[in-house]
Amino acid sequence: MRNDAFDSKQFNENRQNYEKAIEKGEHIFLDADDLSELADYYQLHNSFDKAKEVSQYALKLFPQSDSILLLNANITLTTDGDLEEAKKYIEAVCNKNDVEYHLINAEIMLFEGENLNTDKYLQEVYHSLPKNERAPFILDVCELFIIHNYIDIAEKWHKKYLGDDEDHLELSARIHFAHADYNKCINILNSLLDNHPYEEFLWCMLAKAQYMISDFDGAISSCDFAIAIEPENSEALQIKAYTLYTLENYTDAIEYYMRYLRIFPNDIKCNEYIAFCYIQTSKPAKAIPHLLSVIDSYKEDIEEKNEVYRSLAFAYSGINETDKAIEALDNIDYDWKSAAYIDMLKGHIYLENGRKEEAINHFELAILNSTESPEILIDIALSLSDNGYYENAYKIATFYMNQTSVNDAKGQAVYALISYRLGKHQDFLMALKNAVDNDPEVAKSILLDIFPEGLHPEEYYQYAIKKK
Repeated sequence: MRNDAFDSKQFNENRQNYEKAIEKGEHIFLDADDLSELADYYQLHNSFDKAKEVSQYALKLFPQSDSILLLNANITLTTDGDLEEAKKYIEAVCNKNDVEYHLINAEIMLFEGENLNTDKYLQEVYHSLPKNERAPFILDVCELFIIHNYIDIAEKWHKKYLGDDEDHLELSARIHFAHADYNKCINILNSLLDNHPYEEFLWCMLAKAQYMISDFDGAISSCDFAIAIEPENSEALQIKAYTLYTLENYTDAIEYYMRYLRIFPNDIKCNEYIAFCYIQTSKPAKAIPHLLSVIDSYKEDIEEKNEVYRSLAFAYSGINETDKAIEALDNIDYDWKSAAYIDMLKGHIYLENGRKEEAINHFELAILNSTESPEILIDIALSLSDNGYYENAYKIATFYMNQTSVNDAKGQAVYALISYRLGKHQDFLMALKNAVDNDPEVAKSILLDIFPEGLHPEEYYQYAIKKK
């Protein structure tokens, strides 16, 4: 929630003086409350490394301060998820009747999955508080349960709050967002922004809600407001990058992902998205370092690791490093999908690099092993078509379509694409209609290149009839 203290002249002077001192490697003395406030500011702006840096600096200055111990417990939880270290900090706190102590203790319980016990514990704390302290406590408890996605419990607490102030409205917006009531959320946020046009986190929340209702232009505009206020607002940069990515504006998405990456250089998913954008913009050589940088991070997550190796294979193939591409595929766990799927990918890579005989061998192996995954046939047909073997692609696609249903959106879309490339207009129209009726987004992903940019997939069929 917003903190009016962040708008004060004194706070901004403290922040600027602290940042200048750190940049120069100098020491600066601020009291415990000032340092806690500074850490809260960085957390609010998703600068978690900076928040942790402040908390550790404060601990050196005030090793026995309850507020600093609680600050470090909180940041250890939110940044590192280190329960044991957080417990050590709160055990060292002297005043265990402090509201902040109870809130952080409750958060540890939530990290351990004790949501019902946490609710009961906080109810007891609530009834022990003087009446004038209950309202702000309710707001803190609501936020805690929202953060941990216990929305029903948060809503129950929210109903206790009798005020109609802006903190109440902000929580209402967040609860509406969690319940997918995005339009109600947007209305509340717009009213809040009328009074607080320089609140970055409100613009970011608005951008997320707009994204969820596919108002992508609105989401980008909201991100731009947040970035204009704070050019290094990591959340706004990330939302804008992903919105551009969704719009398939990969070139501009790369710019914002790179800006985000300068703040969080080790962000795994960001590196993956950048790599995918480079592949989509025919710059596979630039994708490779980003993919290689994240592979070791997925030692325990087999599925993610396999996805990275698959992308790496396509990137190497794009620079005609066929053997390295095949080597990347050999690193994929065959249990991921099937041996047939891996052979299909190998066949595609050999084919697009002009090694037709090896491609055919792997396609044949894929077909032999495709009894449990017959959709491999349509993938092979698509590969053949993409590489100019239209007649062969049409034969395989026709064989596959005779075995599947009209509800198979991917199969119908691929069959439509191949029919279009061969000038088989009636087959194209029939398959196009089936694909769009069953899954417009799948149809779009396969047929995008043959329709005008900006045309919605639901409009493809009528457009094709008119244009013949």
